[in-house]
Amino acid sequence: MLQRKRILVVDDEPAIRLRAQALLGKEYNLAFAGDGLDALEKVTEFRPDVILLDIDMPRLNGLETCRRIREDEEHRFTKIIFVSGNLSLEDRLAGYRAGADDYIVKPYDAEELMAKIRIMLRLEHQERLSSMKSHFLTLISHETRTPLNGILGFAQILDAKVPADCRRITAMLRESGLRLWEFIEKASMLCEIKSDITLQLSEEPVGALLATIIDNRADKIAAKDIFITLPNDNSDTVTADRTLLGKALGFIIDNAIKFSKVGGRVVIGLASAADGDCVITVADQGDGVPPERQREIFDEFAIHDIAHHHRGQGLSLAIARQVVRLHCGSITVGNGSDGGAVFTIRLPQGRKQAPAQPSDGDEQGGIPQRGRDGGGTDGGA
Repeated sequence: MLQRKRILVVDDEPAIRLRAQALLGKEYNLAFAGDGLDALEKVTEFRPDVILLDIDMPRLNGLETCRRIREDEEHRFTKIIFVSGNLSLEDRLAGYRAGADDYIVKPYDAEELMAKIRIMLRLEHQERLSSMKSHFLTLISHETRTPLNGILGFAQILDAKVPADCRRITAMLRESGLRLWEFIEKASMLCEIKSDITLQLSEEPVGALLATIIDNRADKIAAKDIFITLPNDNSDTVTADRTLLGKALGFIIDNAIKFSKVGGRVVIGLASAADGDCVITVADQGDGVPPERQREIFDEFAIHDIAHHHRGQGLSLAIARQVVRLHCGSITVGNGSDGGAVFTIRLPQGRKQAPAQPSDGDEQGGIPQRGRDGGGTDGGA
């Protein structure tokens, strides 16, 4: 049986407390307080999910009570709904500044109160879950770095000392360690960019950045004999953090390479939208993304089939989305006419550069590239 959610009703009017008991008592665990000071004691011992908080009360009013509750990190997820018979715009703004999440005027409508409580409980649950995920990634990242350093270091030492016929084992050991290290690096990066990160902004020529990313992937592209088409026009610029944007675009291109068939083509497009945005597209000739997966594919924990999960994909695409959002842009995925996946990134555009002269390798639609890999960090992934 699921534990019932807890609601603290804080009001100096006994009739209001009795009405709340009648409306909410069957569905929720309730506690009551007659003023702000009593509420502060009840919050600590009862640990409510939602607080219905009157504003005008003796001893300590609702605004000050709310401020004191918000000062305690233990209650940062608790949702506070102000309840008052006279909530002017000034009162509401003061309540939001004090830390309230919503308000309702009394005598309140029963259906409206229940609806607001359900919304607040849903938000509280999502915030707790998001915080738990972030803390989990941070813990994994911090706790595994030191032992992984030891594993990779000793694997390298063993490789030089064991007989030649045993080196396949040490190579597998090192590869497995590197895969885990890659996951840790991505988990750390995702946690970092979800916190208060400061972007190091500069005007970046998008075409040149894309070319650098492709150059950093020469071995991986050559291994699958993939034909990559880059845009001819590289005059568009965006105001961006070069390192972060390079990693985001690199992860999207890595994804296209990974899911392309041997000898396939990846087409990278670059255009200016009517609203002035810079639009980057990355299209592959893989199996595409099922429509039901397209909305969740950028979520770091939305692994559709864990048994067939492709390593790194979840975190890579989650990082790409977060970086694009930090740049006030958007990223979506769909399928092209040939069935392959098409990722579309829109970014606010900076000033235009003079168009670059086409090179000898230019052809319609772009520059063919064979042989170009993955994992560089200089403006790439």
